[in-house]
Amino acid sequence: MNQPRRKSAFRIEPFRHKVEMDPKYAEKTWGILEDAIHQIYNHNASGLSFEELYRNAYNMVLHKYGDRLYAGLVTTMTNHLKGVAAAIEAAHGPLFLNELDARWHDYGKSLQMIRDILMYMDRTYVTNHNKTPVHDLGLALWRDHVVRAPAIRPRLLSTLLSLVQQERSGEVINRALMRSISSMFADLGPTVYAEDLERPFLEASAAFYRGEAQRYLGTCDCADYLKVAERRLEEEGERVVQYLDARTEGKVTAVVEREMVGNHLRLLVDMENSGLVPMLVNDKYEDIARMYRLLKRVPAGLQTMREVMAGHLRDTGRQLVTDPDRSKDPVEFVQRLLEEKDKYDRIIIASFSSDKAFHTALSTAFEFFLNLSQRAAEYISLFVDDKLRKGLKGASEEEAEAVLDKVMTLFRFLQEKDVFEKYYKQHLAKRLLSGKTVSDDAERSFIVKLKTECGYQFTSKLEGMFLDMKTSQDTMQAFQTALQAEAAAAAAAGGGVGAGEERGGGEGEVEDPASGVAAAAAAAAAAGAAGGAVERDLGEEGGDEGGEEEGERSIRGGAAALAEPDLALAGPSSAAGPSGTAAGGGLFQGPTLSVQVLTTGSWPTQAGARCNLPGEILPICEKFTRHYLTTHTGRRLTWQMNMGHADVKATFESRKYELSVSTYQMCILMLFNTHDSLTYRDIEAATDIPSADLRRNLQSLSLVRGKNVLRKEPVSKEVGDDDTFHFNHKFTSKFFKVKIGTISAQKETEPEKAETRQKVEEDRKPQIEAAIVRIMKSRRMLDHNNLVSEVTKQLQARFLPNPAVIKKRIESLIEREFLERDRNDRKLYRYLA
Repeated sequence: MNQPRRKSAFRIEPFRHKVEMDPKYAEKTWGILEDAIHQIYNHNASGLSFEELYRNAYNMVLHKYGDRLYAGLVTTMTNHLKGVAAAIEAAHGPLFLNELDARWHDYGKSLQMIRDILMYMDRTYVTNHNKTPVHDLGLALWRDHVVRAPAIRPRLLSTLLSLVQQERSGEVINRALMRSISSMFADLGPTVYAEDLERPFLEASAAFYRGEAQRYLGTCDCADYLKVAERRLEEEGERVVQYLDARTEGKVTAVVEREMVGNHLRLLVDMENSGLVPMLVNDKYEDIARMYRLLKRVPAGLQTMREVMAGHLRDTGRQLVTDPDRSKDPVEFVQRLLEEKDKYDRIIIASFSSDKAFHTALSTAFEFFLNLSQRAAEYISLFVDDKLRKGLKGASEEEAEAVLDKVMTLFRFLQEKDVFEKYYKQHLAKRLLSGKTVSDDAERSFIVKLKTECGYQFTSKLEGMFLDMKTSQDTMQAFQTALQAEAAAAAAAGGGVGAGEERGGGEGEVEDPASGVAAAAAAAAAAGAAGGAVERDLGEEGGDEGGEEEGERSIRGGAAALAEPDLALAGPSSAAGPSGTAAGGGLFQGPTLSVQVLTTGSWPTQAGARCNLPGEILPICEKFTRHYLTTHTGRRLTWQMNMGHADVKATFESRKYELSVSTYQMCILMLFNTHDSLTYRDIEAATDIPSADLRRNLQSLSLVRGKNVLRKEPVSKEVGDDDTFHFNHKFTSKFFKVKIGTISAQKETEPEKAETRQKVEEDRKPQIEAAIVRIMKSRRMLDHNNLVSEVTKQLQARFLPNPAVIKKRIESLIEREFLERDRNDRKLYRYLA
C-alpha cells in the first residue's frame, strides 16, 4: 500500500544581498596600515586615528586577508630594521652603544603601537595559524637583523666586555647604559642573554681572574690575597645588581671562586709563613674567618681547612705531650692543654661560626695526642687536685664551675678513664683526710660531673669516701664522750693519770733549752699521731692503693697532744678537720686523737703502711680500737700509718716552734728524745718504716731549706744507708708554725707508675670478663672478631681494652666453662648456661 508523500516544512529565508568585494581592497587597506606603520617609525603617530587603523586591520582579518596582513608586517619591519642596523653600524666610538640604546628604546615604543593596532590579528589569526605574536615577532626580528648582524654582534660584545674590564681596573663607566643594553639582551629572551652576553662575559671573567690570581700569588701573602679575592667577589655581586641579570650572579661568583680560590686551594692553605697554620699560631681571627668564608664556597675547601688544622694540632700536641721538659710539672702541663683548647674553641666560635665539623676535628685531634701520653690521666687528676686544694681559693662559684667544666672536657678525651679514677681516688683521699680542700661544694660538683659523664658505678666509691668522712665525725664525737666519761670516773675515784703520762722522760729533760736531747724530747713528746697524711701538691708522697679483706676498716690517725708547760701542744691536726678535739685540759690529760674510719675498698689504702708507733701514742690508739670494736661488732681495724699527721711544739735554741709533721716524721723525731744522733740503719730498725718512705721523710726533715730540723752527715741530696742524722739545735724560721712536707715529685716515680699500671690491668680483667659474659648470654653464639668488637664498644666509655687481653680473658672463661669453642669452627664461641 502506497503511503501518502509527506510535505516538507515551509521556511522563509531572509533576503541576501550579494556583496561584491573590491579586488584591490586588501592592497588598499594594507597600504593604509603600512603607511601608518612608517609614520609610527618616523615619530609622526600624533596625527593617526588608531580606531580607524584598528578597524582596517580587523576587516582584513575578517575578510580572510590575514596572510597578507601578517606577511606585509614582517616585510615592513624587516626593511625598517635593516635601516636601523645601518645607522647603528655607522656610529663610532662611545656613540655606538648610545645609538644602539636609543634605537632600541624607539623600536620598543613603536612595537607597542603596532601591536595595539594589530591586536585583533594577534587574538585570532595568529592563534589559529600558529604564527608568532606581533611583539615576539618584533623582538625576533631585532635579534636577527640588529643584535646578531655580522657587523654589530662582535663589535657590541667587544665594547661591553671592554667596559667591564675598565670597571674592574678601577675606571668609572656608564652603568645606566650598561644596564639598558643588558636589559635589551634579557628582553630578547633568556637564550639570547645567555648565549650572546652571559657566556662571553663569564669566559672573559675567567681569563681575567686567572691572570689576576697568578699576579697576586706572586706578590701577596695569603691574608692579602684573600682580601683581594673577597673584594672581587663583592664587586662582582654589586656588578650584577647594577647592570646584569640576577641569574648571572651565581655563575660569575662561581668563576671568581674557582679561579681565585678553588684552583689554588692547597697553595693558599699551606702558604709558607702566611697560610692557615701561621694564622692559627698568631691568633689571626679575622684572616681565619675570611679564609673560612671563601673556602666554604669551593668544593673540599672546608675539608682541607679541617685537615690542616687537625694536622697542626696533632703535631703541636704530640710535641707537648712527648717533650720531657714540658711535662715535668703536671699542673703546667694540663694548664697548657687547657689554654690550647680554649684558644681553638675561641677560633672556632669567632672564625668558623661555631661549625660543628671543626669542633669534631678539634676533639678528634685532642683525643689523639692526649692519649699519646701515658701520664695524661695522672696529670689531669693532679691538676684537679691542685685546683681543689688551693687553685680555686677565693674564686667564685661560677669561676670554679668554669675551671671544672674545662677539666671535664679533657677528661672526655681520655681513653683510660679508669686510670684517672685510680689517681683521682688517691688525691681525693689525701684532700679529705688532710682537710685541704677549698670547697666541699666544688668537690661534690666535680663528682656529679663525673657521674653524669660515666655513670653511677664510676663515682660510687668516691661518694662513699664523703660518707665515711661524715660517719667518722659521729664516731669521734662518741669516742670523745667516752673518754670524758672515763676521765671523770677516774678523777672521782682519786685518780688516774692520762695515757700521755706514760711517755719516757720528764720536765728535767728540758731544763737546758740548748740541749739537743731536750729539744728533741719536746718535739717527740708533742707528737702522737697514728698514720701519716701526705700531700702531693706540697711535695709529699702518698701511699699506693692496697686491698683489705671484706668487712675491714682502715683507720687514719690525727693529732695528739700532751699538756706540759714547756711542751705545750698545738690544737688538733689540720688533717683531723672539723672532728678534731682540743688538746688536753678539762677532766683528763693526755694525747688527743682524731681518727677517720675508712671503708675498705672505697679508699686507696696501703697494705704495707707499717710503722712502730711511739709509746706515748699507743694507749690512746688502743682505747680507740677497744671503743670502736665494742660499738661495731664483726669488724677489724687496720691502722694506716701513711695517711695522717700531727702538730708538734718544739723548743730550739732561738725559740719555740709548732711543727706540722706526718706520722712517719713524728716517729722519727720521737727517737731523738733519747738520742742525740742516729744513723739511717738505726732509724729504720727502730721505726720499721718502709725504706722508700723513710728516705723521703728523712730528706724532708734534713734537706729542705727553712725546714731542716735535723742535720745530715754527710751533706748530700740522697740518703745513704750509712748517713748519720743529728738534731738541729740552731733551727730558725720566720714562721711560728712550720709545715714540713714529704719530699717527692708531684708525679709518680717509674716504679710507682708501673705498680699503678699493674693494678689497673688487674682491675680491668673482671670488667672485661663481665662484658664478655653479658654479650654471650644475650647472643648465645658469636665469632671471635664480633665478640672483640662488641666488648670494645661496651667498655670504651671507661677504657679501651687491648684485643690481646680480651683474647686471654676469653680463654680464661673457656677454662672455667663459661664459654666453649664450636667443634667445627674454632673462632666461634658458644655460651654455656
